[in-house]
Amino acid sequence: MTKRVGIKNYKDRLAKIRELNLTSDLFSSIVFEDHLAVQDVLRILTGISDLRVLRTELQRSYRNLYGHSSILDVWAEDSQERQYNIELQIAEDEDHLKRSRFIQSRIDSRVLGTGASYADLPDLYLIFITEKDFLNTQSGCSEIVRMIKGTNREISNGVHEIYANLTFPASKAEQTALLKYIKNTATDYAPYKEKFVNLRKRVAYLKEEEKGVRHMCEFAEELLAEGREEAAERINYLNVRLAEDGRTEEILMAAKDLLLQGKLMEEYGI
Repeated sequence: MTKRVGIKNYKDRLAKIRELNLTSDLFSSIVFEDHLAVQDVLRILTGISDLRVLRTELQRSYRNLYGHSSILDVWAEDSQERQYNIELQIAEDEDHLKRSRFIQSRIDSRVLGTGASYADLPDLYLIFITEKDFLNTQSGCSEIVRMIKGTNREISNGVHEIYANLTFPASKAEQTALLKYIKNTATDYAPYKEKFVNLRKRVAYLKEEEKGVRHMCEFAEELLAEGREEAAERINYLNVRLAEDGRTEEILMAAKDLLLQGKLMEEYGI
């Protein structure tokens, strides 16, 4: 049975949810559960207007408990079997270019079965959305292409790397509109709204409709519960490692000092 939420409590939650933007990993996680919302983003950033998403998966990965970065990882496959991976990461403390190598290898290994031919690998689009223009292109959306050194000849291995940022306008107006919407996700946002109808519809459902607001609240509570459980497991593991290394005094110190606890977790790679 669904737990009833009082009117005052509901209004308070509604006000907080309406303030959320897609830069919030919590809000974007639930928005991109909808494959049509993902499809809108992919069509605009890749320029493939007839792209049709068939399947999506979401994965949230946390670098550490006390750091500020979390990564929303959205994988998708379209009707042409092309693969897509969207990473929305507002923090700027990741090496995005090196990370793209890792993601590519992870997806290729997943797709390419034992004994399969490399020719069977589908096209792969790696899309990173960040706050700042870390490539220093002064453009909101850039694609990295492979060139033969000393020539202007482009050569493709089927991997497309697209880097979008929320600082500069893009060369295409609809891309600029989308990136502005990600940064400031207002339900009455008008520019190029016909280009991402499904995304706006999903946002409106979660921000304006009672059923959507309740769904949002339940989702947040589930994530908080999962986060507390994961935190307890990682702290227990850290304590075991410290005890094994004879650093028992630091167990108590870390329990009182979260900054120290975070540093110890980084030291042990937890």
